[in-house]
Amino acid sequence: LIQINHIEALSGNIAYAGSQTGGIFVTTNGGTNWTALSTGLPANSPISSLAARNNSLLVAAQSNTGIYSSNTSGN
Repeated sequence: LIQINHIEALSGNIAYAGSQTGGIFVTTNGGTNWTALSTGLPANSPISSLAARNNSLLVAAQSNTGIYSSNTSGN
């Protein structure tokens, strides 16, 4: 079980979720399957906020560690 702090939905079936225990997850099929996108993020640091735009820009804020961004949808 993963506790989610924030969900950012884009058009169609794409959504990003930030977890309480750290890590970002993405779905491209309306929530049926989720994939972890945690490369480059500090472990075990909660995602307090997410913003996703244009199906490529993803910005995440982690409590106590900073703000992280990706221009490749978190990949």
